Amino acid sequence: MLSPGALPGWAALGVVAITLLGLEGAVRAGYHPPGELLPKVEKARASLDPEKPDLLVFGTCIAYQALDHDVFDNGFGAAARVHDLSAPGAFAMDWYLTLRNVLDPALVDMVIVLFTPGDLSVPSITWQAQTYALMDPTSIREVADWSCPDTTCRTELYLRKFSLLYRNRAYLGNHLWTAVGAREGTGPLLDQTPYTPNPNAASKAPWHFVGRMVELARERGTVIEFLELPLNPEAEPDKWTTHEEVRVQTEAKLAALGVTVRRLQTPPADEYEDLVHFTKTGRKHMAEQVLAVLADRPELHR
Repeated sequence: MLSPGALPGWAALGVVAITLLGLEGAVRAGYHPPGELLPKVEKARASLDPEKPDLLVFGTCIAYQALDHDVFDNGFGAAARVHDLSAPGAFAMDWYLTLRNVLDPALVDMVIVLFTPGDLSVPSITWQAQTYALMDPTSIREVADWSCPDTTCRTELYLRKFSLLYRNRAYLGNHLWTAVGAREGTGPLLDQTPYTPNPNAASKAPWHFVGRMVELARERGTVIEFLELPLNPEAEPDKWTTHEEVRVQTEAKLAALGVTVRRLQTPPADEYEDLVHFTKTGRKHMAEQVLAVLADRPELHR
């Protein structure tokens, strides 16, 4: 028997459901999750030019920081348009999803991937807010098949795809926490949103998405090039043998896909800040190297 004033179970569930739907609507209307990739994708989609060659540049934050963008982005002058799609936390799955679902293939003339050898083997399964908007009903099944080793992982994937409230609950909690006077970043709230399944169970996923990216570009008649960024040979001499083994394995796997890697020249040691990051002078020289590699490509001159 219900106590006076108590709601029946079905009514209580209805109140909870209506509340959650209201919160979901509020989040969709007014919250923009952090992430650098989506704004870049939206900018590229809006500015692809049917009258000029369009070059897409994919990579991680290392790739972005490797180039002097004042030199590189303007290196083609008015002849071609460069769209930088490198971003922190973006790996092969994100690049493939961007190319597959978002950008008009008829307007993309060339794709380059700037990478250090280990980048292509990183599982894209520490899913970030930016990744879900790139998935359509077909590609989300492909992601589930290759990146989700168990039911828990698949449940997380679909919940995060279709609920902004669930996906961004940690970020939202952190905003609420700071709004009432707490110091930003306090507590574990900020670390709850990313979800990382067992990476060993999905170890083949990164190379699946690299292969699909190459396949997709070829299906669309789009040239795709992989340019390897040089590591600093003086930064970690005790680990250099390991770095070389990864490089050789990476080049062999790309060769199996019919891809020839273009290795950029190693600059002097004083143009590095560490193993993978360059000084201002180093970034200028790396941008000039990439421009030189692309200078005679007919796809970028029409």
